[in-house]
Amino acid sequence: MGGGFTSRNVGDSSGWDVGHSESYGSYSSEAEEKVGRTSATSDTSPRRNVETEVANPIALGIDVTGSMGDAAFTLWDKMPLLFGQLKLQEYCEEPAVSFFAVGDYRAGDKSPLQVCDFAEGDGLDDWISKIFVEHGGGGSITESYELAAYYYLRHCKTPGAKRGFFFTIGDEAPYSTVEAKDAKSVFGDESAQTASAPSVWTELSKKMEVIHIHIPYRGRSGTTQEVGRRWREVLPEGRVLPLKDPKGVVDLVLGAVALLNGTRTLDEYLGDLRCENGIREEPQTPERIEAIKDALAPLWTSIQEHGLPKEKKKVGLGRVKKIKKVMKK
Repeated sequence: MGGGFTSRNVGDSSGWDVGHSESYGSYSSEAEEKVGRTSATSDTSPRRNVETEVANPIALGIDVTGSMGDAAFTLWDKMPLLFGQLKLQEYCEEPAVSFFAVGDYRAGDKSPLQVCDFAEGDGLDDWISKIFVEHGGGGSITESYELAAYYYLRHCKTPGAKRGFFFTIGDEAPYSTVEAKDAKSVFGDESAQTASAPSVWTELSKKMEVIHIHIPYRGRSGTTQEVGRRWREVLPEGRVLPLKDPKGVVDLVLGAVALLNGTRTLDEYLGDLRCENGIREEPQTPERIEAIKDALAPLWTSIQEHGLPKEKKKVGLGRVKKIKKVMKK
């Protein structure tokens, strides 16, 4: 499923299912080996800027705290699917991906934010293997997602972007403020002032399409509902996507990119998952397709009601007009 855009296939390992996460299911022995650092590296330090000239920069966040840390292993296995399908299906014009790993600064994590350069193809493997899975975090149902938002708002340069994307994936909520002392400590921003997290998310949403993929909190439905409420307070309508089956994260990311770019309607994207256009090597299961349909429903409803978000530059107008016609029916 890498389609020639990566040199390996999904889960390309003889040790498949050697590891297991309650949240993310099985992952390969190769993933465990490649994403097995015992400490953070300066290569992913948030005290530097990242920059890309591509039309569609995608920042993709991985929660590496105790409840979600194994996401990095599963994502490494799925990486050929992510980049390969972005290119093969032409969901966006010119993608590059910057991974970031979120911890919990206020709980004392040593590496509360790790940031990878934007990369494509096999370069993504090199960067995701630099991530340190700390398995930290506290017990407050909050993680430092707002620090990631602050970073990509202040320290990420995308001068060629027509439409950028920022995804967080997790089962907990962001903190309500970005404290000046935290910004100074984590980013080295000596002139930083305390900012409300909603204001940071609002400003980031003007720069990139911000999506949170909300994974249920294990065994605590009340906590899941509270976490979802907090996310909906800081993100625009339709941008909190609940996903009951976390193994469908990559399919959900691909679908969100396709819908927001206007390169697919929801029905067309679900058709892609069924291999109706013959591009995917294997169809997804009916259960996975139904889960992705449910997860994308809030976003698609928002697009139908409010139209496609404006791009920084006009691109693909013929296709966008077709999507608009579908929305009017």
